[in-house]
Amino acid sequence: MAYLTKSKNILTIALIFFAVFAIFISKTGIVLAASWGDLRITEVLYDANNTAEWIELYNPTNNNITISQDWKYYDITTNSNGETLFQN
Repeated sequence: MAYLTKSKNILTIALIFFAVFAIFISKTGIVLAASWGDLRITEVLYDANNTAEWIELYNPTNNNITISQDWKYYDITTNSNGETLFQN
């Protein structure tokens, strides 16, 4: 009889653990990162005197997209190879 009681206790603890784990997983969810393909260029302003040019980027997702690492645009006046990195 003691063996059955011990088995019930272990089973009860295991069920409680899995229930708490399932609730935790359902509340946190899985977050997927947006990809560069999700990003849209919505506006571009070209200023002829090269001092006030800008672009507007739009992310239609609810996820963050980091553009400061691998994103570049080119401008012949920026440096010797025309490469400029985006900054956060």
